[in-house]
Amino acid sequence: MNIESIEKVSKIFSLVAIPLVIGFFGWEVQKNIADRNLQKEYIQMAITILSASEKQKVDDNLKKWAIDLVDYYSPIKIPEALSKELESGNLSFFEKQNSKLFKENLNKSPLFVKTFTINDNARLEIQIYESGDVLVGTNKRYHWFSKNEFNK
Repeated sequence: MNIESIEKVSKIFSLVAIPLVIGFFGWEVQKNIADRNLQKEYIQMAITILSASEKQKVDDNLKKWAIDLVDYYSPIKIPEALSKELESGNLSFFEKQNSKLFKENLNKSPLFVKTFTINDNARLEIQIYESGDVLVGTNKRYHWFSKNEFNK
């Protein structure tokens, strides 16, 4: 086989291989974007379930599922004590703007802040304060966990 034949074969191969490689990587990128969007939707659904007020009775199994869902998609798992309090309903969520806890912690710096970016449009943030209160928030909604709720 001479050099001209090898060159022709390599040109034909590149004409076929390049679109296939580009198509494969494009498919992988689209799949990752779709997976992240699905994760975001699941996290938002779980937070909505866990944010339900006492008037909106939520089934214990549904709460457990929501906690497991957040754990599954989070690199840092929900501590077991917090998980049990969420499941039992002993832990209350408070709206950030109307919360007494928000006003008490307004001018204080958190001891710990961790932000989880789900995609360009969604994030989950956790802030822990010296008082023991915890702020958990998404892009639009924040909720307070009171340390006093654990002592009931």
